Amino acid sequence: MNSGYFMDTIFAPICSLGGSIVSVRFSGSDAYRVFDFFKISKDLYSNKDLFFTKLVYNGNLLDEVVIKIFRKPHSFTGEDVVEIDLHASYIILKDFLKLVSSIPNFRFAKNGEFSKRAFLNGKIDLIKAEGINAIIKAETKKQQQLANEMFGGKIYKRYDDIRDKLLHALSFIEVNIDFSEEEIPQHVINEVKDITKNLINELTVCINDKAVIDKINNGISVAIIGKPNVGKSTLLNWLAKRDVAIVSPIAGTTRDVLHVDLELDGYKVIFYDTAGIRDSDNLIEQEGIKRARDIERNADLCIYIFDDVLMEKDLENLKRDNSIIVLNKSDLRNFENRNKNCIEISLLKNKNLDILLDTIKKHVVNIVEIKQNPIVMNERHNLLLLQCVNILKNIDFEKQPIEIIGEELRIASDKIGQIIGKIYTEDVLDIIFSKFCIGK
Repeated sequence: MNSGYFMDTIFAPICSLGGSIVSVRFSGSDAYRVFDFFKISKDLYSNKDLFFTKLVYNGNLLDEVVIKIFRKPHSFTGEDVVEIDLHASYIILKDFLKLVSSIPNFRFAKNGEFSKRAFLNGKIDLIKAEGINAIIKAETKKQQQLANEMFGGKIYKRYDDIRDKLLHALSFIEVNIDFSEEEIPQHVINEVKDITKNLINELTVCINDKAVIDKINNGISVAIIGKPNVGKSTLLNWLAKRDVAIVSPIAGTTRDVLHVDLELDGYKVIFYDTAGIRDSDNLIEQEGIKRARDIERNADLCIYIFDDVLMEKDLENLKRDNSIIVLNKSDLRNFENRNKNCIEISLLKNKNLDILLDTIKKHVVNIVEIKQNPIVMNERHNLLLLQCVNILKNIDFEKQPIEIIGEELRIASDKIGQIIGKIYTEDVLDIIFSKFCIGK
């Protein structure tokens, strides 16, 4: 890993066209050649790290720009980096990128290539690199919080500590193999066995938390279920604070599944409005009801809405593991004999909707409850951690030669090393960084 590793200089816009300025970043050993190309005086860029100038090509003014210089190794990538702030005009950016593409050894950056160079040049670790991408893609506070833990180094330290424990166990074996002609003492075997057992337990909990992390990243699904005209679409519109679904007194208006993504207490929650559940001879409505049942089966939380008195026998057919029972239209009906587990509301009169929303939030928090600080942030981590645990579980301290046990511990530690980037292959890096956006 060193900043002279790459032969070419890459460039790309590092922010989208949306404001008044767009910045183009150059990184590489020849980054300063962009100054010669536009005939910018060396007096400007040799002694200054920030300056204002004109970009002129063949006597024509392209733009007036601000230029920032980050000299190696004190830059994001560890290489010489130049950032040029242009006015956010499509035609200016198009002409500029076309011109700099003609500079020898200059090329447009691939997805995630700046971050990849930063990793290869030792400026960031692999977990931090993934954290950069996660921060960019975060849609909610909780997603941002997880991304910040990756970017801030907490996740890296946890994995590095796990790897150190594996190497510590391996060192017990290697020292005794190298310096003892006698059989390895049983207390050493017991020490290694205890370390292995504790790591299996610790990592298994981490792997189990992966399902919760997926829900935080992908969203907690909430299905709104009920008969036609009980207020399902009205509830969805109230939650979204806009007209997502058509509301009509005509039964069977909702045929397909509608959904809206919301943020509740920092969590991404996906609410699904479904077709009214009833017997129907209409083939299209039957398909809508089938889809509603599919959503009900797979949802993390179901909100069942009724507009009449709910009897105990009605509850027997509901998905009860994680559900909320709602009685709507309380402005029209008296629910004196209602089930005590129901929430009585009126969507028309906004009655008890705050109670319903608070109940939904409590369920969401319970669904994504994590037993400890999570470390399995994506499928790559999960796969390598599973491989590590399986290796440790398959070690037989009673039957396997001690040399084999040592080799298994080394392979297990390598799996953790691959997670944090202490061990890597180029093709794996290509897969990881291809998921980044251009300019990062």
